[in-house]
Amino acid sequence: MRAASLVAGSLSALLLIAGLGSHAWAQSGDLAPAPYTTAAKPKASSAARKAQASMTAVPQGVSAVPQDRVNRAQAKAAPKPAAAVPAAPRLQTVAATPKPRAVATAPKPQTAPSAPRPQVATYTPAATDPTAHQAVYLIKGLAGFQTGVVDLGEKLRKRGIYPHIETHGEVDTIADAIIRRYKGGLRAPIILFGYSLGADAAGGVARRLYEVKIPVALMIVFGPMADVQVPPNVARAFNYFQSTSAWRGRLIPMGGNRAAVINLNLDNAPGINHFTIVSAERYQNETIAKISALVARPRKSAEPRPASQAAAEEKPSTEAPADSGAAARSN
Repeated sequence: MRAASLVAGSLSALLLIAGLGSHAWAQSGDLAPAPYTTAAKPKASSAARKAQASMTAVPQGVSAVPQDRVNRAQAKAAPKPAAAVPAAPRLQTVAATPKPRAVATAPKPQTAPSAPRPQVATYTPAATDPTAHQAVYLIKGLAGFQTGVVDLGEKLRKRGIYPHIETHGEVDTIADAIIRRYKGGLRAPIILFGYSLGADAAGGVARRLYEVKIPVALMIVFGPMADVQVPPNVARAFNYFQSTSAWRGRLIPMGGNRAAVINLNLDNAPGINHFTIVSAERYQNETIAKISALVARPRKSAEPRPASQAAAEEKPSTEAPADSGAAARSN
């Protein structure tokens, strides 16, 4: 026991001297810093702790180093913990900025081309059209079965006059054709002939032409179904009719132009009725004479006129022909 006490006292004295030396070194600033370790110290056993306690006990007669000085020395000697290095932030994927789309510029408004001025087409007749330089129109009656109008057309052709033969239901077509040719430059005398319903149609064509101020040189009708209004643009108008017939239409002047309108009553003409009046040779000859006086035609195509025809041109006859059987033909 005594030997153990001596060993313990010797060890304590050594530890005290070591502690004083450490204190002195700490005061002079030469104390080396204790190595920094993060490893956990292993737990000492109870026996080791007791031995360490007995070894660190201050022996009697030796003054202990103040604890606050030890703490300060240890604080100075202990290395400061390294500042924690912040973790590098994760790179975030930045969406690429889309390229700006090219904005289509609005097209500049284009100036609409000005509409061309309407040009009046010049009427150019075909070289092979015999009616090109003439404006004679013969209008047939109901169903167009009458041969009298066709016969009249053939007689005119033999004299170098080439009429247009139309039907009564073509009033607008006839008027439009005349207007087109007139505005195109054709200035041939306009002559209208009509029989029965064709007579009514001739009046309708004349009124259409009156609306556009186109003159009509001559209008001749046979047996109108009803009264026909004659506009002022008609220079002369003749009507062959019978007041006793069921179809006893008259020409009625418009605008007071009575001098240009003549109604020829054939009530006393033997063998003449509504169906035969257009085929009567005498009245056909009078019609041909009136038309021929107005239409320019090649002289080589003209035939010499008989004396009876020349006399008929001077004045329309209201008397019945001497030979009614030869003067009037049925259709």
